[in-house]
Amino acid sequence: MSANFWPELRQQTAAQIEACLRRGEKIEAIVIYREATNAGLKEAKDAIERGASLVPAEKPKPATPSNPKRRIP
Repeated sequence: MSANFWPELRQQTAAQIEACLRRGEKIEAIVIYREATNAGLKEAKDAIERGASLVPAEKPKPATPSNPKRRIP
């Protein structure tokens, strides 16, 4: 299991926040943090940004052609 960058949170909640950050959903991560801690917006934003620098983002998958076998005559 990954490291808990937010020790004040349950592991499950921290894992949800990490998943959001990996997908690039920082606002959703802030919302989850605020709901879990009753923190203000600035406090939650600061906490998420501290952890976000330690959570690697997912690399986007390359786009695949819609019909790769189609040939142009």
